[in-house]
Amino acid sequence: MSPRYTDYRAAASIDIEHDNADGGKKLEMPLLVLWAQFAVIEKCFKALDLWRLRADRVEGEAIDARHYMAEEIPIEIAKPISDFFRLNTKYKTEITK
Repeated sequence: MSPRYTDYRAAASIDIEHDNADGGKKLEMPLLVLWAQFAVIEKCFKALDLWRLRADRVEGEAIDARHYMAEEIPIEIAKPISDFFRLNTKYKTEITK
């Protein structure tokens, strides 16, 4: 398999094994989940529901994009990412003490 596809292969195999190795412990930090509205994630999964199985503090949305959001609409995705970090500065302060 080409190296460029190894991430896809891992997502369907070893990544799941690694995720399950934590015994169901959830991430405690806030997570922002953004995905392309016109791509596989939106068509095949309920992204927020899946991430909420792994983390307690999850927010996000489907973005008006296809597969490569960072290249297609960098400014549009920079705003929710910047807002997320700005609103979660309290958490950052807590973990760096």
